[in-house]
Amino acid sequence: MPLNAQFFSKKNLCISQGIIQFNEPFLANKNNANNKTSLVSEIEKINNISHFFSYSYGFGLGVYNNLDTRFEPFEKSNFVRLKGNLILNLPMLNGNCPSCKTIRMINPYAKIGYLIDKLDKTFKAKSGTYYNTSMNFGVGIILKMNNKMGLNYDFTINQRINNDYRTFMQHKVGVVIILDPLNNNP
Repeated sequence: MPLNAQFFSKKNLCISQGIIQFNEPFLANKNNANNKTSLVSEIEKINNISHFFSYSYGFGLGVYNNLDTRFEPFEKSNFVRLKGNLILNLPMLNGNCPSCKTIRMINPYAKIGYLIDKLDKTFKAKSGTYYNTSMNFGVGIILKMNNKMGLNYDFTINQRINNDYRTFMQHKVGVVIILDPLNNNP
């Protein structure tokens, strides 16, 4: 059975909306100020490196509704995000379906990345800095809708690398726009 990594194009654009959750029981964040869900909107460019790897970079805008215990539960902070990811395009088994090799309807992937968030003066006043950074590890799937676009779901576990060291989960749903179709895509 041959393995074929899934990717739809050499260049894609992803526009997504996400929710950020700090208070899931398995995250064990002892310094949360509340249970509120935070929000983020992101846009990122995805470029293919090889048959199995891609990278992405982009930016986002959002609001942290769940700041740490240095803040009052009603306080929140807007942020601007820069991001980068290395993506492993996971394979699809095509041994039982010779005609499926050119269909490429589903693109599962795994990724590792880095986020830099610049927060507003509310955060700076109590933390002493405008910045939060975090590493993310996750998986996702893109469902190709036609030759120009697909739907995306992305899940990551993020570990902050700053004073609070909180862990958070991020769920994103978005649209992937195909900018440069591959020659073998129907």
